[in-house]
Amino acid sequence: MLVDRFLDSLEAFGPPWATFFGFLCTVHLACYCCVRLAGSDELRSQPSLAAHVLPQLLGFAVLAHLGVTGWWISPAPPGTDPIGGYFFGGDRISAAMVGFQLYELVACAPCPRLRGLKGEMVFHHCVTLLLAVLAHFTPAYHFFCPMYDRGHY
Repeated sequence: MLVDRFLDSLEAFGPPWATFFGFLCTVHLACYCCVRLAGSDELRSQPSLAAHVLPQLLGFAVLAHLGVTGWWISPAPPGTDPIGGYFFGGDRISAAMVGFQLYELVACAPCPRLRGLKGEMVFHHCVTLLLAVLAHFTPAYHFFCPMYDRGHY
């Protein structure tokens, strides 16, 4: 699949979460420059908000692809334990979510509208980042069925 090959190629540049974060920031910066140079007056009035649309769409699309393929298309490989077997998709989804939430926090900084009326979106992204970090850096969610402790962790 195209998204899987893209994510595999990002791993050559460092940890998957960091390269996905860098990719989204690069797309944001490119969109920001395009809006500042060639956007309408309305878009130029809030370039950070306008530049946020494409990276957010890409982040949602990648995470949706990983979730759907992990749940429906890539079941446990033959010969693996369906309960305690390692699930590569869990590691990949959590890494992408760490990078995405870091991007969202950085994108909130220059744009008051992205922060929410009382900063509630900053709080939301902080909590989601915390959950993603816990899921990525602890092995509990890298297995098919994390609720059963059978000595695999």
